[in-house]
Amino acid sequence: MLQKDFLKILLFFVLEIFSFQSCKDKNNQIPDTLVDFYININDPQYSDLQAVGNSIYVYGGIAGIVIYRESVDDFVAMDRCCSYQPDNRCAVAKDSTNSFLLVCPCCGSEFIINNGSVNKAPAAAPLKVYRTSFSNDVLHVFN
Repeated sequence: MLQKDFLKILLFFVLEIFSFQSCKDKNNQIPDTLVDFYININDPQYSDLQAVGNSIYVYGGIAGIVIYRESVDDFVAMDRCCSYQPDNRCAVAKDSTNSFLLVCPCCGSEFIINNGSVNKAPAAAPLKVYRTSFSNDVLHVFN
C-alpha cells in the first residue's frame, strides 16, 4: 500500500513538472500586438525600400519592425524582438559585416533577414513575421 501511495505522489510531481514547463514555454513567446499600417515607398523616409534587397526599421510591434524588400512585389515584415527570452525585448539589428543577417545584441542570436529563421543559437524560434500586401507603391503591414 505504501508503495502505491509513493508512486501516486511521484506521478503527481512528474506531471506538475511537465505542466510547469509547458506554461513556461507559453510565457516565453513574443506577445501578440496589433500591427496595421501603410507605407508609401515613394515617401523619402522610406525610399530605401525602392530597391530590392534593402531594408528599413519602423516603429510598431514589440521591439520595432524590420521591413525587407525581397523582390519587386514581395516584402517581409518581422518584429525586431529576439525570440530568445522575448521578455527582455532586445531588438535585433542588421549585422555590420553581413547585411543578410539580423543579430541580437543581448544574446548573440542571428536570424536570416528574408524570412526570420534562426541562423545561430541560442534562439530556437524564428522572428515573428507580419503579413504584407503591396499595390501602387503602398505597402500594407498587418496581422
